[in-house]
Amino acid sequence: DDSVAVWLNDLANGVAHGRQNLPYVIAGGAGGFLKQGAYVDAGGVTHNKFLNTIITATGCTREDGSPVDNFGDPSLEGGLIPEMIVG
Repeated sequence: DDSVAVWLNDLANGVAHGRQNLPYVIAGGAGGFLKQGAYVDAGGVTHNKFLNTIITATGCTREDGSPVDNFGDPSLEGGLIPEMIVG
């Protein structure tokens, strides 16, 4: 399966409008790049790392061919979420 679909809510807690611990549901393995059938607690990482991981999983790379690890606000720490990646 080469596809990836992401389902999410933009609020973790509807009443308080919280933005911490947002749940995401991912379907598809991106050609074996993403782990499947597992719950992953990424430990409070920022949203940009989740997006970097999904962007890279879909085959996008930086100009030099390395993984996309710099999406989003430049003041945030870049990188991917290794707990989501196979191997």
